[in-house]
Amino acid sequence: PDTDSVCSPIIVEWYLNNIKNQGAKAILHNDINRETEFILEYWGFKKPEIVDKLPSGAKVFLVDTTNPDELPLIQEDTEIIEIVDHHKLGGISTSKPISVNIKPIACTTTILYLKFLEENPGLKIPKKIAGLMLSAILSDTLNFRSPTTTDIDKKVAHELERMAEIENIDKYANKMFDAKSSINLTNATA
Repeated sequence: PDTDSVCSPIIVEWYLNNIKNQGAKAILHNDINRETEFILEYWGFKKPEIVDKLPSGAKVFLVDTTNPDELPLIQEDTEIIEIVDHHKLGGISTSKPISVNIKPIACTTTILYLKFLEENPGLKIPKKIAGLMLSAILSDTLNFRSPTTTDIDKKVAHELERMAEIENIDKYANKMFDAKSSINLTNATA
């Protein structure tokens, strides 16, 4: 999973548990990359649990994909309750109508931010959550250099920059990208 697809479930977990008073748990199907590892450590979060199978009848808030090939955990009895994504609509289907929020912007986290504020005007996003959100946007936009970057992504990122108390967004982005490209020789063999 990339940074957006790891940070988004953690952000949704926070939102559902703390703002909506619903029980939620962020999970992943695969391990994380070095950039995401750096971000989680920087902001004080643990890596979500990696699972091979969902319990029967699990309810899922799906983020950052609707591609069935990327969703091996989704089974016939899995209930998708909501989808937030920035990719093209995949071949996923649901047994009943659900809320789907897909926008042509660079990052799922940007959409989550807008959704949270629309549902809760005046919402105060904690520094650590703002940091995760900003990190996901910087990662998906390559610090605003990706051609998929929109003005909305930039505006949201700068709002989150203030909330996360980041003094220099470029220096922080460089730390993220340095972590992504670092070579860990601890487990290397010759």
